[in-house]
Amino acid sequence: MATMVLVRGAWDGGFCWDDVVPHVQERGHRPVVIDRLPSAAADPADVGGFADDVAVVRAALYEAGSDVVLVGHSYGAMVITEVADHPAIVYVAAFWPPAGMSLLDLVGDAPPVDWFFPTDDGVLALGDFDSVHRAVAADVARAAFMPIVDNMGVQSLATFSTPSSAPPRSHPTTYVICTQDRAIAPDAQERMARAADDVIRLDSAHCPMFSMVWANRRSVPRPPLRSGRCRPA
Repeated sequence: MATMVLVRGAWDGGFCWDDVVPHVQERGHRPVVIDRLPSAAADPADVGGFADDVAVVRAALYEAGSDVVLVGHSYGAMVITEVADHPAIVYVAAFWPPAGMSLLDLVGDAPPVDWFFPTDDGVLALGDFDSVHRAVAADVARAAFMPIVDNMGVQSLATFSTPSSAPPRSHPTTYVICTQDRAIAPDAQERMARAADDVIRLDSAHCPMFSMVWANRRSVPRPPLRSGRCRPA
C-alpha cells in the first residue's frame, strides 16, 4: 500500500480531490489531501509564499512516512518539484520546471490570458466565471462548475515568479497530459513530459478531477477554502 499525497493547483483547495479519494482507497492506497497551500486564501492579506507551500508539503511527507507517491496538479507541481528527490511523483496537467526556472519562465511567450489578473494587493484574482470556465473546465457543465469556482480564493502573485531549485530526482515520474487543456497548452505539456518515465494522456480539459468525476453529479456542494494544512482521508 502506498500513501498518495495530493497537492492541488493555484486558487484551489483540497476539496478538488474529494471525489478522487474513494478511487485511491478502492485501489488499496491511503490518500492524504493538502487542504490548502498557504499561497491561496480567501483574503489577500492571508496569502503566503512559495517557500511556505513547500514547507507544508515537506511536513505532509514527513508525517506520511515511506512508500509515498506525490501527486501535483498544475501550479502544485511547481511545489512538489522542490521535493522531487524524495517520493515517486505524478504530474497532472502540470508545470514541471528545470532548476532556476519559474512558472512565468515556463509560460514564456504564451498569449496573455483573460481568466485571471494581478491586483494591487499582490495577488492573482480570478476573472469572470465564463473565462475561468473556458480555460480550466470547458468539459464540465456550467451548473456543476459554479460551486467549484465559488470555493476558490486568490493566489499569491510572487509564487508565479519564484524560481525552482528542482533537486535531482531519484524516483520514477509520471506525467498526465490533458489533451483538451486551455490553461496549459497540450504541446507545452508534451515538451515537459519528455523527461518523465511514463506518460498518460487524458481526453480532458485542465482539471480531470472535475470533468472525469464530478461532471456526472447533480450537485457539487463544497466547503469554503480552508486554512488547515493537510488531512488524512
